[in-house]
Amino acid sequence: MEQDKPKKSTWGGARPGAGRKRTAVRTYEFYALPQVDDILQAVTGNRSQFINQCILRACQGSDEATAATAEERDTEK
Repeated sequence: MEQDKPKKSTWGGARPGAGRKRTAVRTYEFYALPQVDDILQAVTGNRSQFINQCILRACQGSDEATAATAEERDTEK
């Protein structure tokens, strides 16, 4: 007589490719100064995009930003 095998459910569980795709590398939290808070509250669009653009503009050409980018490239290899 054939042994009964437990039925494998096809409902639920993890599926490859399911779920929300990551849009960011890392999340940061910081304490904003009152002046910075006023600026961020006035932003009507995507605040994360606004903050990223401001940081990139502020660090363009600075040695500190260049060194940090070089370190990131080295660790990825």
